[in-house]
Amino acid sequence: MKTFLSPLTMEQESECLKKMKNGDLEARNELIERNNIEKEKQRRAELSALQAQINPHFLYNTLDTMKWVAKANHIPEIATMAAGLAKILRTSISKRQFICLREELELVNCYVDIQKIRFNDKFSYSVEMEEGLEDCVIPKLIIQPIVENSVLHGLKESEEGNIHVRITGKTGVLCIEVTDDGCGAPDDLMEAINHRRQEQLVGHIGVSNVDTIIRLTYGEEYGIYMEKSDGNIQTTKDGKESGGTRVTLRLPVRREKA
Repeated sequence: MKTFLSPLTMEQESECLKKMKNGDLEARNELIERNNIEKEKQRRAELSALQAQINPHFLYNTLDTMKWVAKANHIPEIATMAAGLAKILRTSISKRQFICLREELELVNCYVDIQKIRFNDKFSYSVEMEEGLEDCVIPKLIIQPIVENSVLHGLKESEEGNIHVRITGKTGVLCIEVTDDGCGAPDDLMEAINHRRQEQLVGHIGVSNVDTIIRLTYGEEYGIYMEKSDGNIQTTKDGKESGGTRVTLRLPVRREKA
């Protein structure tokens, strides 16, 4: 069985070169073998990078084909879903880690359009943002998972509902509030999120990931806070009363560079 050698350090390579000058054939062969190993590693890395590019392009092309076939057959819902999914996918696998708020909200709109089709327009969605915050830079895809949480968990037992996003930027802190008037988050879930007990957030990985991304990027003083909202009290199917949930994302104000 062939034994693969680890790359040489600068000192080891220098020593091998000295031995080669002294006619040490074994040192020469070792250096050649290690060089070949490094070339093979580089070749495989380049191949993997190319393969990673092929798969997304295939998905984009497939979704684009679905969009135009749907339009040609007068099925606007499918066209909307395909176009929206392609836009979200393109951003999610992009190497860009940060985008401006304007772009992020466009992605949320794509997600909302897809879910409105899925749930037959059972909820409304609105955004309120202070003037001048559109160019603030934030980690990509941190609002969409919170809106998704409202759609899939907050409004799951409601005949209809509302999701409202409010964005303010006072005193250098960007606050992004996502409020719904659905069934309300359980107390233990709110406690787990507010006290950052990651092991208790099974089934809410999106919210947990967003909190982690914000804290790792900006520090422990930022992150997510969840509380009951001041919405209208509703009665769920099991007879419990609830007034919805508000999730607040706190992060520093960062402007897009001109």
